Amino acid sequence: MKILLLYHLLWCLPDQHLPVDKDYQLCYTADSSGNWEIYRLSIDGLNTINLTQHPDLDAYPSWSPDGNQIAFFSSRDGNEELYLMESEGQNLRRLTNHPAVDKAPCWSPDGRFLAFSSNRRGNFDIYLLRLSDLSVTPVTEHFADDEVPAWSSDGSKIAFQSYRQNNWDIYVVEVESKQEKRLTTQRLPDMYPVWSPSGHQIAYASMQRDNLNFDFELFIMDAESGQYKVQLTDNDTDDACPDWSEDSRAIVFQHEKNGRWTIKSIEIESKHQHLLVDNDHGWSIQPRWKKGQLKSVVPVVQQRQLPQSWGQIKKENE
Repeated sequence: MKILLLYHLLWCLPDQHLPVDKDYQLCYTADSSGNWEIYRLSIDGLNTINLTQHPDLDAYPSWSPDGNQIAFFSSRDGNEELYLMESEGQNLRRLTNHPAVDKAPCWSPDGRFLAFSSNRRGNFDIYLLRLSDLSVTPVTEHFADDEVPAWSSDGSKIAFQSYRQNNWDIYVVEVESKQEKRLTTQRLPDMYPVWSPSGHQIAYASMQRDNLNFDFELFIMDAESGQYKVQLTDNDTDDACPDWSEDSRAIVFQHEKNGRWTIKSIEIESKHQHLLVDNDHGWSIQPRWKKGQLKSVVPVVQQRQLPQSWGQIKKENE
């Protein structure tokens, strides 16, 4: 298997068409148009809407706390910068303007900041962008790469993945004091942390070894200590990039199927899984929930397939 996330990137119920809460919204990245775009599910849950419609890369969407805007990064102006648009795709606004790579934005709970990853000093660190004046300040300063920030529900901490011990581990930094804590220590990568709405737990993707096979599976751990780890998925293929539902009852994530990424959800208590987005020939990645639980299969029509390069992290551990 040769699959790894872009930018760094079972026990399963049969696929079902189930009712969708009208308040439900999901955005994600897909290459259905022939290049990477940001998509959002329509209210009826039967169609998807291409929000970005641009020939260059658009990726890693993040909902604003009020659900009215979506932040993402794009290479449309020559290099990767942060952008903002309304949830319907209108009123696009460029937020950063720097020759380095700015990527993986994540809104603060109060809507005042975006945390993001940037290699402005040579390696990737976590930065804060104040939306009122577009000023940028560093949160982490380390020679190893720090990436994929995720805010705690109270806005006091940011979880992120770091390559500080020659392996991807999950750390937490206090925004005000900059004090850091390492939460994972296994020898294989732990990546893509995301806080539960309560702030008590963190979901993440952890590479596991089963004989000669290496795969990412989803786990939940205590956000304070990194202990009490619970494995959610147990597949022969990769599961990664989780995001919690608003009621904490389910997690949406990207799932490898036949050598490509699809999007599924898993009910935390029952471990039942539902296929949400299935692009027959392309990839659908980086799902982000606005609210509610989606339980419908939404195929994405593929126009043409892009060549993919995936497997760097996994091959390093084989």
